[in-house]
Amino acid sequence: MRTFLIAAIALLFSTTANAACFVGLSVGSTASTSKLDDGTMRLDVGSSALMVGPEVGCSLAFDKFNVGGIFRVDVQNAKAIVDGVDLKNSTRWMALGTLGYQLNASTNIYGLAGLAGTKWEVPSMASANTLGLVVGAGTALDIGMTNWSLVAEFNHIRYRSDDLAGTRITPTDNVLRLGLRYSFGQ
Repeated sequence: MRTFLIAAIALLFSTTANAACFVGLSVGSTASTSKLDDGTMRLDVGSSALMVGPEVGCSLAFDKFNVGGIFRVDVQNAKAIVDGVDLKNSTRWMALGTLGYQLNASTNIYGLAGLAGTKWEVPSMASANTLGLVVGAGTALDIGMTNWSLVAEFNHIRYRSDDLAGTRITPTDNVLRLGLRYSFGQ
């Protein structure tokens, strides 16, 4: 196994690498499911929201393969109402690593994984900052304008369980996004 890893690393660094960084803006939809458990009753609550957010990132391309990182912030107005009480989530951040493959001159497909954070709150009562793990996949398509690409992506986020006003909350987000990226250094 060690010989395989050394050979793979040597192959990566024996080819010419191209570095590029980008800024982007995406819009999309978040579908959230939260499991609520107060010890006497368990309830699954769903909500959906539109989101918008900026992102920055960099990638390093080795022939057909590329690795990179993305940091993004999503602003949304996700809200569920449980027995007349609002459960809200308005901002989410993500720090992601990517591994991709260049299918052709204009299409890159990639998988991603990383960490997400958000704040769940019951207004005027309680709030909880929650971390979670992100997995997802996407594609970036050059749109024929120098340095611009169209991005389509799916993210699945599973947050850790946390206590919110005496109730255990276990949120999960599924995010579908479309965006534009402008790359530097291609």
